[in-house]
Amino acid sequence: MNVLTRLYETLSLIDKIKNTPYLSIEELTLFINSLREDGQTYSVRQVKQKIREIKINWHISIEYSRYYKGYYLPAQENREIQRITDALYVFYALTNSPEIVFPEKHIDAQNRYLPALAKAVTNRCELQFDYHSFSKETFEIKTVEPVALKESYSHWYLLGKYPGKERLRSFSLDRIRNPKVTGRIYKQPASENIENLFADSFGMFSGKQYPAEDVILSFDSLTGKYLKNKPLHHSQTVLCDIPGQFVVQLHVRITPDFISELMSHAESLQVIHPVSLKKRITEVFAMGIVRNRF
Repeated sequence: MNVLTRLYETLSLIDKIKNTPYLSIEELTLFINSLREDGQTYSVRQVKQKIREIKINWHISIEYSRYYKGYYLPAQENREIQRITDALYVFYALTNSPEIVFPEKHIDAQNRYLPALAKAVTNRCELQFDYHSFSKETFEIKTVEPVALKESYSHWYLLGKYPGKERLRSFSLDRIRNPKVTGRIYKQPASENIENLFADSFGMFSGKQYPAEDVILSFDSLTGKYLKNKPLHHSQTVLCDIPGQFVVQLHVRITPDFISELMSHAESLQVIHPVSLKKRITEVFAMGIVRNRF
């Protein structure tokens, strides 16, 4: 059995446990054997070993419930597990069927630096790298204490601080070149929950100049179907869903990225609250009309 086949079986087993909790080991064995196309079968003992390997190698906490007599995934892990399995399903499809799978063609985002940068964050190693300045059109040498890595719209950023400074800064990976550790180990910063810091954010903006606000938006029914399937923000709640109207409320920072996202729904968008957002959207429309006059 090749590596890709084993990967697909492992992903399928994780998904099965996530989506159908409390299946017995015998039921899981029947399931994974139904995937095999080589005429061979796994024993119960081998499936138990596969589950142990997933826990150890993938750091996924598959647990056994004595009460329900079956396996399950803790609810708090589902979101991160979904991200991992989604990425690996894409890898499997691209590798196994490259002639029929066509991903977006993005400019090289220097994602090859991710493992090295993640290691520097974990070990608190100070980093130095060349960083492309859009304003000066040159590369500048940056020395940074790396704190975390964050993704936004399939684009990765290094979060870090300049030595001796408290302000958290973001550095786009596609503008980083030649990262290397300086040999200095920086002091572990006071507990800073990055996830909470960006909880109300949209995109990479998290500064105090963008306070979180309650936002109410109205769209037509067709746009509503898309937004139910893919919410604008994790805080989205539906206030109204009737023929012809779909209204949502968010608690979010009104950042430039958020404005851009709203403009992608411009044909059906109506801002109900706050007035400041309605004014900003109107200004963007007005500038667009001026720039595109015949």
